[in-house]
Amino acid sequence: MPNAQLRRIMIAKNVVLLFAAFMLGASLLAAIREWAPVYFNRKLLELKDRPDPKNAAAWLSAVREDNFRKAILASSHLVEDDENVKLPQIDYLRLMEEAGFKSPLLTEHFSQIDFLGWRSAWLLQGLAEKISRADKSELAALLKAVSERVRLAEPPPGTKPAVTPFEIWERGWGDAPDRARLLCALALQRGYMPMIAAFRGKNDMISGFLCEFRKGSELAVADPRGGTLWEGLSIESLLADPDKIPPELKNSLGTEHVYLYPAELQDYRRVNGELQRRLLSSGAGGIPVFGREPSGQLESYLRMSGMGKNPQASYCVTYWRLPIAAAGGMPGFPQRWRKTQEKAK
Repeated sequence: MPNAQLRRIMIAKNVVLLFAAFMLGASLLAAIREWAPVYFNRKLLELKDRPDPKNAAAWLSAVREDNFRKAILASSHLVEDDENVKLPQIDYLRLMEEAGFKSPLLTEHFSQIDFLGWRSAWLLQGLAEKISRADKSELAALLKAVSERVRLAEPPPGTKPAVTPFEIWERGWGDAPDRARLLCALALQRGYMPMIAAFRGKNDMISGFLCEFRKGSELAVADPRGGTLWEGLSIESLLADPDKIPPELKNSLGTEHVYLYPAELQDYRRVNGELQRRLLSSGAGGIPVFGREPSGQLESYLRMSGMGKNPQASYCVTYWRLPIAAAGGMPGFPQRWRKTQEKAK
């Protein structure tokens, strides 16, 4: 091939490559012009939405100091009254209706009962951390501590349920539901997903409880009354192998059971979920687990446990009513949240 013809071919190739590079550059520039504002605006909104770490530190300081007034001020800087207001979930409305509470309870601003809940969670966080050092198995250590601390005893007539899980620890006595509630609250602070199974006896009354815990690959079942822990088993797998169940426990487990997610009343309130989110986004450390969306936690449990995948199996899974009703006895519980307002004594 003559040199002149070869040069023409090379020039033509270079022109094509230059044109392709030009078109690619133009397309890239157009994409940058289109998406750069969106990206940077999103980053700007994220920075704007990130709370001041000083406000988060002030909030945590108020909880540590048990200073409600300081907490009110700090919470107002973290969560505005009208932020992300939306209608409560139907399930939540039904729960409040059953408990004798009005729907504004779910959406109103930060109150004393929220502070008491956060204070309880913070105390449990420190307690759970201390207890878990006593054994290689965190759950074994927690179960042992609860069994030794909370003496099994029927509440005296007229005694109100403990308004927070930490109050159960302070009392030092309670029944099986009290132990289950405290154990689940402690395990929650150590990153476990708790679930309770309540068993019905022959008279259709609750006859026994089992607690199930999941965290990553960890799985265990605990008997809050007897203090037995089965590691590597779920409630369903334990029930399928009755030889592993002690006779005294077997007698209290009826043929039917319902799964109960142990959320506290304050977890259902919008302000605490938003406060938890804002505290986490601030980057502050030492934040106790509290205010997580109960419905989201329930859905996570269903995914982790595999419930619902077997169309032939039927499970009853719902929210535990006891903590919701117990919170009604909290100091400073607003009377306007009750369907039938109690007369001042």
